[in-house]
Amino acid sequence: VVDVAAASTTGGARHLRDRARNHYMDAVSSIAFDVHGRHFATCQDSVNEYEGATRPNFFKGLTLYSSATSELVNSKQEDCRAGDTCFLKHIDMLHEAPLC
Repeated sequence: VVDVAAASTTGGARHLRDRARNHYMDAVSSIAFDVHGRHFATCQDSVNEYEGATRPNFFKGLTLYSSATSELVNSKQEDCRAGDTCFLKHIDMLHEAPLC
């Protein structure tokens, strides 16, 4: 969820996810925001088995995102435009730190 109230007179929020949610957002157990609301991090209760498709490899951990709607991308990882399905673009992941 990205708060869009700052950019709007009516406020509101959008439900968004990462394009590769089965890795970066699998079983999110917590979310933390920075003091200014510009970034947030997710923690996953997962051992990275790609929704049961592979054996666990534990190559995952905290994931950092920007809250800026200008950072959203489409399915081709291009800037999101009107009419596109928009996705979050992760900034970084602390790998080998699963089940945080």
